[in-house]
Amino acid sequence: MASEGSTTAQPHLHKQDLAKLDISKLTALSPEVISRQATINIGTIGHVAHGKSTVVKAISGVQTVRFKNELERNITIKLGEDSKQPKKRKKVETAYRKKRKLKKAPKLPGLPGLQKDGKWELEYILDMDIIFGERKFLVKWKGWGDEHNSWEPLRNIYNCQAAIISYFKKNKGPNLELKLKGLKSAQDSEEFENFMNSLRVDGQLVFEEPSKEDYEQAATTYFNSEYNTDSEKEEAKKIVMLHKLTVLRRQQRLQLTDWQNELNLLAPNEAPITVENLVDLEVAPPHFTYVANYIPGPGVTIPEDPPIGCTCTACGAESMCCHVHHDANFAYRDGKLIVRQGTPIYECNKKCSCNEKCPNRVVQAGRKVALAIYRTFNGCGWGIKAKEAIKTGTFICQYVGEVITNEEAEVRGRRYDADGKTYLFDLDFNDPENCLYTVDAAMYGNISHFINHSCNPNSGIFAVWVNCLDPNIPCLGLFALRDIEAEEEITFSYTSTNDSSSSKMLCKCSSVNCRKYLFF
Repeated sequence: MASEGSTTAQPHLHKQDLAKLDISKLTALSPEVISRQATINIGTIGHVAHGKSTVVKAISGVQTVRFKNELERNITIKLGEDSKQPKKRKKVETAYRKKRKLKKAPKLPGLPGLQKDGKWELEYILDMDIIFGERKFLVKWKGWGDEHNSWEPLRNIYNCQAAIISYFKKNKGPNLELKLKGLKSAQDSEEFENFMNSLRVDGQLVFEEPSKEDYEQAATTYFNSEYNTDSEKEEAKKIVMLHKLTVLRRQQRLQLTDWQNELNLLAPNEAPITVENLVDLEVAPPHFTYVANYIPGPGVTIPEDPPIGCTCTACGAESMCCHVHHDANFAYRDGKLIVRQGTPIYECNKKCSCNEKCPNRVVQAGRKVALAIYRTFNGCGWGIKAKEAIKTGTFICQYVGEVITNEEAEVRGRRYDADGKTYLFDLDFNDPENCLYTVDAAMYGNISHFINHSCNPNSGIFAVWVNCLDPNIPCLGLFALRDIEAEEEITFSYTSTNDSSSSKMLCKCSSVNCRKYLFF
């Protein structure tokens, strides 16, 4: 065999430099033509299907593949672009049948592939796929049954340019990757969703990644499905979908990790947030922006300069603290809420003489409990759960978003009702009959955006005034109404018990005292 830089014993052969031809960029319209005068030895590479070492070269327009079999006998397989395809091909065996019958397979190909010079022909390329991130071609070997078709990486057939160009020409246009596109879009299909449902255990998506070998064998069967029985095709399809699910799951985890990192960067002084999805392939909401505080909507101004503050040296229930100025009760003891739901909370503000360690600065100190955004198992989408035990009265987080006028809320509310979404929270503590402002957390918000409703909630919303003392624009603080266990979902009631409202939504909380509908 001639090596690079040497001459051959055949004077009619001349070397051709193919280094400039990039096979990976070939398309059906590529004008390249393979010369019949080329001699290249590209060295030894692995032969995936047969487990033998392989040498690929191009001589006089005929590409050859030489591999070493188990008996250490050298066999050279010749690929000629003039080779004819058989009129009938045997049925392709599935991966499982192949494993059982390999021992019965002949050591050498059948006589039709045998040439006088002892070489064996490679017939043609059947298909192409991206397998574990690498482009591979499904090769048909002349004289071998279809059960021996093998997926070869581009590097294994790099100099078999005539066959590759022929494949692209025969499959030009949108049909070239039609099967691949069908598989990639299957994640949105009902069939793929049903397949994922079959893999769920107690609501969680549980599956094992198929091996590279199993997937390649299944893909061979799947892409040659017209030569297999229905049961064989179904088994192969499951493995192919499992592989695609694995790839999508890997991509999803990377996206969720990026989202988790982003959330923690935006709230560096608060307890950590984790993101978990063991249920489906959902990632971060595409049109949601994380914000730490209220943002004013059109026509809204949020004052941040309080007209009054306390002069306490030690703020508390017995001092002349901010609660006294507003005829209210001191709300905290040892950092925990001690007032009933519906009681207004007045914390110390920027005009007060106390520092940030003041016991009356709980909400403004930020979230101190670790939480997780997770995919619920009961069909409620994203939810929030505690990552640590939370005691009664503990501040959990603020409910923030875009503060909009009542008129704007009416417009958005009709749109959200049609979409079956609920992100509007009326700031009606000061005047329930004439609410001026509403918090919209649909597009802007924090972790509270993902808290679900329950008719038997473990947390509640309290009106809290800090630097904005406008009675119509309180902060919304979420506090634990009872002890909450680690890994327990955090919920609050979206609505009152007023069943006379004309707007309602089916409730999915599944609590014992569920009212079945949410009324607005």
